[in-house]
Amino acid sequence: MKAQKLPPAMLKFLKDWEINTANHNRLTAKIEKYEYDHTFFTEKRGLGEIKYEKPGKALLKLTPQNTKDQDSRLKDPKGKPYALEGITPERWVSTGKEIIQIDDKAKTYKVVLIPPDMQGERLNEGPIPFLFGMKAEEAQRRYHFYQRKQNPRYPKSFSFRAVPQRRVDLQEYKYADVILDIENYVPIAIKLTAPTGKAETVYLFKPEATKVNPKKAFWNLGRGPFIDPDVKGYKLVGNPGVQAVPGGGRPTADMQPGDARPQANEPQPAGRIKISGDKNPTRK
Repeated sequence: MKAQKLPPAMLKFLKDWEINTANHNRLTAKIEKYEYDHTFFTEKRGLGEIKYEKPGKALLKLTPQNTKDQDSRLKDPKGKPYALEGITPERWVSTGKEIIQIDDKAKTYKVVLIPPDMQGERLNEGPIPFLFGMKAEEAQRRYHFYQRKQNPRYPKSFSFRAVPQRRVDLQEYKYADVILDIENYVPIAIKLTAPTGKAETVYLFKPEATKVNPKKAFWNLGRGPFIDPDVKGYKLVGNPGVQAVPGGGRPTADMQPGDARPQANEPQPAGRIKISGDKNPTRK
């Protein structure tokens, strides 16, 4: 894998990003999620919240938007609006020692135990990359970066495209377009283009609801629905070597899975946002 020689402005941004997000001890945000499938001409919309606290504790909760009596702004080749509906509800919880993906509709969950030497460092492997920042050295190893023209709607922002260089990331998305607020170094928008190029996922963050280092902690004495989610009665799936608690419930974090390495999340088709920029370089 050949290292990319970055322009000075891009390299400076990556270093500033690392330095500033290192001070993010807590974060809370409200988000909108949009899923677009340009093969089947569908649009899905959702609303959600994110809460994060060092070291490695996090919650992502997404619920469907009410799309009744609404039409998609996108149209198929015949001029008909995309079929519009709400997203499938989903929850992701990181306790710092494990990542739990919960499907409340199917009443199932998956658990990935995080090896001790990786605890607190695996949140960028979750469903929304680039959310919690990244070390400049790691960023350059995993992606090729291209600065894009600043979006005029966000004068205090930095826009870039990240093209994955690892196979595991390329299986999730072809490239990511990101608009980052350079006052507090949190995302304004993240668009993930699927490997096929025929689907997109977009996450939009509400600036007024994004809080960095709020004074009030989210966790009650280290427990609560975000840290120790109640999955009693739910079925454990997709975890060779991890045994469910008899009678339902979540296995404890000291149980050893057959493979403790976190698995990359499955990509969600979705989202559209106009991010102005230069020509769109992709991985050759």
